[in-house]
Amino acid sequence: MEKTLLTISIVHFNTAEMTKRCIESIFNVLDSGPLSGLYEISIVDNRSDILEYENLSYFVESIGRENVFLQRSCMNTGFGLGCMLTLNRSARENIAFVNSDTFFDEDCFTPLIKFLKGHPKAAAITPQHKDGGGNPTRSFSRFDSFGSRFIGSWVSCPFIADKKNSNNLKGNVTTVDFIFGSFMMVKRDAFAIVGGFDPSIFLYYEEMDLCLRLKKCGFSTHFYPNASFCHIGNGSSSGVTEVLRLESLLSMIYVMRKHRGAVYGLAFYLALVFQSALKAPFKSRNRRIFIGVLKAFMPQACSHRLTQSCNFEITSSGEPPRSATS
Repeated sequence: MEKTLLTISIVHFNTAEMTKRCIESIFNVLDSGPLSGLYEISIVDNRSDILEYENLSYFVESIGRENVFLQRSCMNTGFGLGCMLTLNRSARENIAFVNSDTFFDEDCFTPLIKFLKGHPKAAAITPQHKDGGGNPTRSFSRFDSFGSRFIGSWVSCPFIADKKNSNNLKGNVTTVDFIFGSFMMVKRDAFAIVGGFDPSIFLYYEEMDLCLRLKKCGFSTHFYPNASFCHIGNGSSSGVTEVLRLESLLSMIYVMRKHRGAVYGLAFYLALVFQSALKAPFKSRNRRIFIGVLKAFMPQACSHRLTQSCNFEITSSGEPPRSATS
């Protein structure tokens, strides 16, 4: 019988110092607690700059931990597929997907595992999110819809309540629509049933898509307010905010069409074009986003994923891979 209860999955992209801090904080809160010896950390480097990768690789080698694994992808696969690659090495009973720009000042893992174990239909859960200064921030949201995106939050009063609840460090565990991907713990079996993260999504909306599929399969998603962690934010995305903004819109269009059908997806897309057109005259950045949205009728064809190149000389061992015939 396997004793290890938890896999902590981290996707690394040019955030070596933050990732090191994240890993060290995990050691600090788990090694002296109930999960000591019962967790593994599986890291995928998403083809970072070589110096960033070498920095992290040296750190992993220097700590000499048998429960910390690092592998290097030959290309930047995006967040969802990067998370799936971490599970090639370790996929235990519970999986915590943790952003590299997070750190922990308390053991928020143990109470989440306990809750999932005690609730058979609970499949995903997150603690209270805090910013780098320790201030509570939003941890979850409602599923996006035509009304919430284009008409306003007044069409759905619970959305306003969600904002208040997600800033409350004390309270009851709440069933929510979806939780944010900077920290989400899932039951491995439920995650497997719905097929994990959708690799067609390069960045953003992976967690909403996942929670929608979990809900359709009869599982629930929860916010746990009595435990917390810190998320610095934008650790691996600084300097390319316009590209990421467009990528977010592409992912949104894809998820809307995927879950609500072609007609709804088309109406959502046309409304997004109109919304972008209204903003376009005022800033050059808005005009570029408008042009990007116009091109995005087939979202995957415009995804930032297609700008990524491969380097097949990269392997986890640092050696060139063998050919299929060797």
